[in-house]
Amino acid sequence: MCKTKESAIHKTVRAMHRLPREKAEQISEFADFMIKSYEDQELTHDIEYIASEDSSFDFLNEEEDLYTVDDLIEIYHGKR
Repeated sequence: MCKTKESAIHKTVRAMHRLPREKAEQISEFADFMIKSYEDQELTHDIEYIASEDSSFDFLNEEEDLYTVDDLIEIYHGKR
C-alpha cells in the first residue's frame, strides 16, 4: 500500500509503462470509471445534505388538521 497519493500515482504510471498498450488503456478506462463513480457519490451526498438542511418542504411535516371528527356526516362501523 502506498503512503501518499503521489506515490500511488507514480507506482501506477510505472506499472502502466511496463504493460502493453491495451492493458494500459484498460487501466485508463478503469480510472475514468472510478472518477465518474466518485463524482456521482459526491453529488448524491451533496444533494442529500442540501435536502436535509433545506426548509422548502417543511410545510409537509407541519400539516394542520383541516377537518375534525365533528365534521363527519356519516358514521362508519359505529364510529363517527
